[in-house]
Amino acid sequence: MAHKTIGLYTAGSGNGQLVIEIGHDQLACLVKNSEGLVTGFELFETETAENDWNDVFYETRELSQLLTGTYAETHICYHFEEAAVMPVKFSGMDAAAGYLATLFGEKERYDTRIDKTLDQQGLHTAYRVRRSVQELAGRYYVLHQAHHSWSRLLHYATTSGNDHATVFNIQVYKSRFTMTITRGGQLQLIRSFGYQTEQDIFYHILHARQELKLEDIQATAAISGLYDPASALHNRLRQVFAAVLLDEVPPGHIFSSEQASAYPAHYFTPYFILAV
Repeated sequence: MAHKTIGLYTAGSGNGQLVIEIGHDQLACLVKNSEGLVTGFELFETETAENDWNDVFYETRELSQLLTGTYAETHICYHFEEAAVMPVKFSGMDAAAGYLATLFGEKERYDTRIDKTLDQQGLHTAYRVRRSVQELAGRYYVLHQAHHSWSRLLHYATTSGNDHATVFNIQVYKSRFTMTITRGGQLQLIRSFGYQTEQDIFYHILHARQELKLEDIQATAAISGLYDPASALHNRLRQVFAAVLLDEVPPGHIFSSEQASAYPAHYFTPYFILAV
């Protein structure tokens, strides 16, 4: 089952590049035109039990004003938690499948995929996707390129910060958040977590600082998505980071239009990153 929670459109929304992000409880789609501007965006909340992925694909397409268009390119970004960044020299398909099985257990009817994410740092992203989801994606969006959302997040985190800084890039979603830590543009950690309360988010951030021995480092937190800067979490983060910044979408996109004015500018950044 799916229902649309946000729809932002311009007259030129129906052409250019289509990017779809598929996760356990959300499906997002956006359109980027030939000038690099995001001109349309939709967000759906979904319920994906074991056997209802066909309903999710069908219902989102029926409800969408973007998914039925014709595009020069279509990209599907899977945002599932069974993913890991691996050194290139160990990221052959068999090695990747074995490593993911060690981390997450053996699973049938799943396929392993590899994104060539950070070649300059000698790193690739390995991940698993349910076979039925891939088959549905191929049926509904025949000529598409598949990625893991981490690949886009990694590119963004390693190219958008200060070359000498330690930065925690954090994207908060409905029931999960992703944290990417870089030092001097070099990846230290990327991980996705489920959460139920703000305390869960704070705990995982503190644990990562301790795990990487960054407690005494002057670090910046750049946060976007479903995040309230007036929250107790924000105040607590300000006590442990040198700076806590809201990572906002740059102007000129549909996200900064009058249609989107009901939402803070940092709300859309996790989706904007997919089109960068």
